[in-house]
Amino acid sequence: MKKLIIVCLVASTTFAQVNFLQNLRPFVEKNISSELADKIWGAKDEVTIPEIPTIKKDAKDLSVYNKKKYNSPFSKEKMSQYNLSYINELIKATRGLEANRNELSKWYSTLEQGGTREGVYRSLVLSPYYQRLENYKEQTSEAAKVFTVSFFGTYLNNDLEKAKLSSLNIYSIKRITTEKSLEVMEALLGQSQENFSRWYAVLSADLAKNHPIWSSKLRSTKESGVHFRWAMKMTPDIVKSELILKLHLLFNHLQKQQ
Repeated sequence: MKKLIIVCLVASTTFAQVNFLQNLRPFVEKNISSELADKIWGAKDEVTIPEIPTIKKDAKDLSVYNKKKYNSPFSKEKMSQYNLSYINELIKATRGLEANRNELSKWYSTLEQGGTREGVYRSLVLSPYYQRLENYKEQTSEAAKVFTVSFFGTYLNNDLEKAKLSSLNIYSIKRITTEKSLEVMEALLGQSQENFSRWYAVLSADLAKNHPIWSSKLRSTKESGVHFRWAMKMTPDIVKSELILKLHLLFNHLQKQQ
């Protein structure tokens, strides 16, 4: 009863700060009830994950040439700024090094001339430089292996044995996990933008809840509905680029947990 009174007072006082109340919600849900939390803060803004398709590669599939065109929600000037920021973050997340001026200019020009963010990523991880990183002998952390197995089962509908990861270093695991994720996203996009966005939204919310390492407000958001609405407003290429960055950043973090 004392806990209930305290919560009600905090929720009603004009001096209570929004951030404090939001941080208090998990405590109320765990120690009192989720029903009370809903009454104070409102029902959670959530979406559900769609059925994950089985990926079948067909050399005769021509659907890639009939993709729907999506318009960017940003002006050309804003998109140029975001593209430059993306390249900077992408190179650092994939390689662990700051981008040099020549690389920035090269990949920025690629995007400005109509290239895709996903295409830039694939070029980076298939480059001789990245292949050398994959050949580097370094033990993958246990935390990264555990996450990979869980991720494959939950989001890729793929049962993966942890033992199979023993011969791969973190650079290989990052690339393979991201590539498999992009394949699932593409298959879901072929169904509908809604299914594509729901998969991304549930994943993003789970990453925010389980791995609080994100610096931006959006990436830290724990409600899948927020991520869903954002994804529906963006082009699929922008959404994919966020997924690419999140996975590489998280794996970098997990690898440090030796």
